[in-house]
Amino acid sequence: MNIGASDIFIFIGKTLGLIEIALSAVMFLFHASIHVRDNRDLYRKFVEDYNKNYEDIYISQDL
Repeated sequence: MNIGASDIFIFIGKTLGLIEIALSAVMFLFHASIHVRDNRDLYRKFVEDYNKNYEDIYISQDL
């Protein structure tokens, strides 16, 4: 089997392409995890604010 210079460049190109795809997938998952974490924090803050407002309304009705 005769391996020429063009075969080496094709192999390097395919390898770099696969690395690029893998890095893109990792970056996408990292980006998505940031959004999930932000949404979870926003939801937690919403629930805390809702509970605080509910307690304030409940206490004011007792008076």
